Amino acid sequence: MAADLDVIGLGENSVDRVLVVPALPAASEKLQVQSANRLCGGQVATTLAACAHLGLRTAYAGTIGNDDDGRLVRDTLAARGIDLTHLRVRPIAATRWATILVDARTGDRAVLWDRDAALSLTETEVAAIDVARARLVHVDDTDIAASLQLARTARTSGVLVTTDVDAGCGADNALALIELATHAVLSEHALAALAGT
Repeated sequence: MAADLDVIGLGENSVDRVLVVPALPAASEKLQVQSANRLCGGQVATTLAACAHLGLRTAYAGTIGNDDDGRLVRDTLAARGIDLTHLRVRPIAATRWATILVDARTGDRAVLWDRDAALSLTETEVAAIDVARARLVHVDDTDIAASLQLARTARTSGVLVTTDVDAGCGADNALALIELATHAVLSEHALAALAGT
């Protein structure tokens, strides 16, 4: 069967409150916010939005809460034409959120975030994803067991696998996911964490 999708993504979405400040604050410092925005984020959701913007056919697998933030995520991804067949709504959980402080001078940032444990995506839930529909599967290390399973299935099916690893799941699991990838995407801080430096 020919692939009818270019990319299936499994991983994080978030609603981010982005606050631009004159500089990242020191302890006990008070700063006036220069601008504030509420935006959808999360590494996999953002990747799929970029792919869809470039004209690629995309599908997203992940979880949201049954709240205003969850509706914002769902509506934003749907407006970009992303297939949401594998989006799961957790009625008892709040959607993952972050407050991001951005230094107006340098662009450096500090990220404060929270993710309800009830948002976890299980291996059973991802078993229903037909990876053969896609040319590429993109995963992160948010729900590591689910990502590992989907990456293994994709590789067995001859589908390319990319990763966006943040090393938050532990070095052994992150390395296992990287080893499954045909192309690994790593931030500088993830590389340092994995190297133990």
